Amino acid sequence: MRTIKDVRFQLKQWGDFWARQEEGTGYSSKSNVQAIKEACQVGCASSSDLHLFSHRADSIFVPAHIEVIDHDLERLSPRCITALRQRYVTKGRILYFSDKETFLFWVKKAERELL
Repeated sequence: MRTIKDVRFQLKQWGDFWARQEEGTGYSSKSNVQAIKEACQVGCASSSDLHLFSHRADSIFVPAHIEVIDHDLERLSPRCITALRQRYVTKGRILYFSDKETFLFWVKKAERELL
């Protein structure tokens, strides 16, 4: 039998995983102007469109236990899913709810439905 503590532990793992996946890749080591300047100084020009495409999303490996939680979340209402994402992925920043009490209501409702 699952307890609310088990559900919260699994949601924390799920949130940590997706938070890591949503992190940016950082900034380029050179600006566009710097790259053009260096190409002009060297005397050769090269063109690449690799920076326009991100193949990272297609190659994400989602562990089985995270997929199970993703599947369980599909049966929840959109408000519950939003509350869980804010609680566990974005670490509690209240963005789409009027106040903290409303936010906590939806989080607790979602956690109970996952029991």
